[in-house]
Amino acid sequence: MIVANDSIEKVQKSTSAQGNRKYIVDIAGGLPVILLEIDPTDMSVKKGYIYANSQILAQYDGGSASRYYFLHDRLGSVRQVINSAGAVIKMFTYNPFGEKLEEQGTFYTPWQFTGQYLDQETGYYYLRARMYSPYLSRFTGRDLIIGVFESPLTLHKYLYCQNDPINMFDLNGKWGAPVHSQIIEEAFSGQLGDYSTGLVNNPLDYVRMGSEWEDSLLNGNQAGKYAYMHAMTDAKTGQSREEAEKQMWWFVTKHYFAYKEKLQSGSQVYGETSAYFELGVAMHPIVDSTDPAHDWKPWRLSNTISHLDEEPGAIDKVTLNKTVKLMQDTMRDLDAIYEWGKIAEMAGW
Repeated sequence: MIVANDSIEKVQKSTSAQGNRKYIVDIAGGLPVILLEIDPTDMSVKKGYIYANSQILAQYDGGSASRYYFLHDRLGSVRQVINSAGAVIKMFTYNPFGEKLEEQGTFYTPWQFTGQYLDQETGYYYLRARMYSPYLSRFTGRDLIIGVFESPLTLHKYLYCQNDPINMFDLNGKWGAPVHSQIIEEAFSGQLGDYSTGLVNNPLDYVRMGSEWEDSLLNGNQAGKYAYMHAMTDAKTGQSREEAEKQMWWFVTKHYFAYKEKLQSGSQVYGETSAYFELGVAMHPIVDSTDPAHDWKPWRLSNTISHLDEEPGAIDKVTLNKTVKLMQDTMRDLDAIYEWGKIAEMAGW
């Protein structure tokens, strides 16, 4: 039996095989992670875990000097475990949805597919909001996030990563995260607040929806005349970079101001939900502008959706930091313009 607290972090587990375990959970980072496994009968530490940016790096046994280190693939899945001497003591091979095809070595660790915790008794991965079955390639519980009607795969309540586990992963049981979501998470995590009731479970989910909406093939924005929405130029008209940039900044400003207006509308749920969606739309061209496949090149559909084929983690740290800073600088400047406009309006200028 697994017991979670109100914030969906796993805090206790009871099994016939392992006995009772309590968990010390770090909630300060972008993703809650287990730091220690404790035997509640004598409060001794049985396992300890070390992370970097919520990714498991090492495991150690309580009361022992033994250390074990994890080697990952591009999705964060643990492929090999090595000991302090550098010898490989465990190897995993998975199918695209995380079912194990091969396992070598007697060492046991629960950290496996996408670097997440596999419950040994049920065979399900604990992904915080829900459990995931790699055998079924589906979540075992319903999705708490409302999807986008124009993107039917987001409406499926049990689908894992919109049936695209090669290019996406889902670490919280709510939303698959390609590269754009990684950037949004870095830029906004912990800054937008969090909600326990109503539609807004996490504002970040709606920022992601807004950004992903701009890349949907169903909304009509995947066309050369809208290249400026993706930091590109319209090849058909021979559009210059300067003209495309003017259109892009008009687009960003319009949707960012819509975000500010809706956020201040007074609605506790629908206004904020729509506001964060607008924020995602506004930031989408900013994110695209740092993508080498975009970078004000003439419009090609293959270029503009190329980041959908990039695996999570594909963006290097330098580019990630550059993108986040550009987003934050843009929002700071637009906030100043917006507030100045409000002052001028009130003064009747």
